[in-house]
Amino acid sequence: MKVRIVEVPQGEAPLEIRKSWVGIELPLAKEGLQNCRTVGVVSGPKTILGQLWKLLSGNTQGEIGYLVEGCVAINLLNESNPDAAKWWSENTHFEKQGKYLFFNEKVCHVISNS
Repeated sequence: MKVRIVEVPQGEAPLEIRKSWVGIELPLAKEGLQNCRTVGVVSGPKTILGQLWKLLSGNTQGEIGYLVEGCVAINLLNESNPDAAKWWSENTHFEKQGKYLFFNEKVCHVISNS
């Protein structure tokens, strides 16, 4: 399954960067809605120990939405807006394999693979 981003996502990225997601179709890393604890894309910890500390100390936010593999999402973003993709590569760590971006269900429209 995929989701199409239909509204500007919330988050720490600059507004113009967040606007660039609108209209992009992203394959889901995990099927269906996920209940996730999230951290900021800029201010969030970069290591697994830092992420664990954030979780255990209660410094995460619970949200419902969709997980997309970061490197896949940024590569797709690069096709329509290379400057926005460059911002993600230079200011976050989500282009690395095994990192996930989270998009709140309110900004997504689900698309089946058929």
